[in-house]
This record gives sequence, C-alpha cells and structure tokens, in this order.
Amino acid sequence: MTGNMIFAGVAGLALGLHLAALGWRRAMPGLNATCAALILGHLASRLPHILAPPADALLLGVMGFEAMVILAAFLALRGLAWARRLSWLGFGLHALASLAGLVVALGFRLDRLF
Repeated sequence: MTGNMIFAGVAGLALGLHLAALGWRRAMPGLNATCAALILGHLASRLPHILAPPADALLLGVMGFEAMVILAAFLALRGLAWARRLSWLGFGLHALASLAGLVVALGFRLDRLF
C-alpha cells in the first residue's frame, strides 16, 4: 500500500464521517472535537520541530485553531448556542479541508508522503 493510497483513504474517511454527521446533527460537536484532537496530537508530536527557530507560524496558527475548535465543541455540547455556531464553522472548515485533501490525493501522485 503506497503513501498516496493511505492519504486518499484517510481523507475519504474523514469526508465520509463529515457527510454522515450532517445526517446526525448531534454527532457534529463530537466529530469536530475528535478531528481537532487528532490533528493536535499529530502536531504535538512534531512540536520541537515546529518551535525550532524560525518557528512555523502557520502550524502554530493551525494548533490554535484546533484548540478553539475543541473548546467550541465542548461548549456546544454544554448547550451554548453561540458555541454551536462556532462549532459548525469549524465543522465546515474541517469538511472543506478533507475534501481538498481527497482531491489532492486522487488528482496527484505523491510518492514520498510517508
């Protein structure tokens, strides 16, 4: 199994879960928090490289965004309406990123991904 096939599978699974969550709206904050936690976990494992001079501002911004998505999802599960709207925004951005990843994986051959 090539790295490109793994990338396409993960992106397709993420997009499929997002589409399924549209049908089951109560699952959206949990899926949002799970996606954000997985992304944060991956980035945290690379934190020494991210913080090494010069610090990677883009990845630090992504980490901040994912932390806010987790916070919004938690507050949405607690019943706050404004947090639910923010959680939907994070959900939409995650779904678009999954779609973009799937398009890249299916449209381009990536040999040295892993």
